[in-house]
Amino acid sequence: MKQDILHRFIDLWHKYFGKAPLPVAYYYTDTVPEEDFSGSKHRHQCVIANIFNVLEGYPFVYHSRSPGCTGGKRYTGFSRKLHPDFEYF
Repeated sequence: MKQDILHRFIDLWHKYFGKAPLPVAYYYTDTVPEEDFSGSKHRHQCVIANIFNVLEGYPFVYHSRSPGCTGGKRYTGFSRKLHPDFEYF
């Protein structure tokens, strides 16, 4: 993401929404900028746990080659595998 746009958005967000947390945005794409790959933090195997990194301001790129549990891979559409007796995500 272009840094000038990012900083302008954050400044305007704080102006109009005060201390409210920044929103989380996501999108699907076939191409990911290298800067997003290199800045993506994968601290956990769980895709949901990694969302907390986004709340700290880090991009999070999740794709078929990302580390992750089979439940997250299945329910995000990257795999059909599922651990035995795993019913819910």
